[in-house]
Amino acid sequence: MPDSPSLPLRVVLAAALLALLAACAERRGGSTAQAPVAPVAGNLMANASFEEDHPRFSPWTLNVHADPDAFSFEPDPQVFRSGGHSLRVRMVSEEPFASAVQYFDVGILPARRLTVRAWVRGEALERPVYMHTAFFAFGGQSGLVDTREQGLTGTFDWTRLEMTFEIPAHTDRIETGVTTTGAGTLWIDDVELVPAAP
Repeated sequence: MPDSPSLPLRVVLAAALLALLAACAERRGGSTAQAPVAPVAGNLMANASFEEDHPRFSPWTLNVHADPDAFSFEPDPQVFRSGGHSLRVRMVSEEPFASAVQYFDVGILPARRLTVRAWVRGEALERPVYMHTAFFAFGGQSGLVDTREQGLTGTFDWTRLEMTFEIPAHTDRIETGVTTTGAGTLWIDDVELVPAAP
């Protein structure tokens, strides 16, 4: 008795459907597929992938140089590296910079040498995006370190920014996060603050 063609056809159609679903999954959240990202052990950043408290993103502080309306800060459910959102930052009117930061009292930190990391993606960024950490003592800013010289511009896919720093003596508070300095669109996701490797 001749073989029935219906079984091989079902197998072929099922394989084609699986391939199509895999291709769609690769498009979700960016131009390249990303494996699920596990939480980083010891990460001091809360709401590190901007999944909570829209549109304030607490405990993040969203700073603009002078005019608070010069940049928009929005959750983006279409472009993200992990989870279901990233933070999208866009310049609306000319200002020198905007930043997304968190503040930490030095007394609660597990080490004085720390590493801060963030995954960022850019579209038509005219000026650099970089990490920064500011140090505060006696109620005022006492120092600043950043990666401005290695800052990213233009259009690029998800890229990790990273900076390791030592907290100076007499510092009682730090501010750390990502700064953008010009027109274009910036996405931020999966930010970490962890003790630096020995």
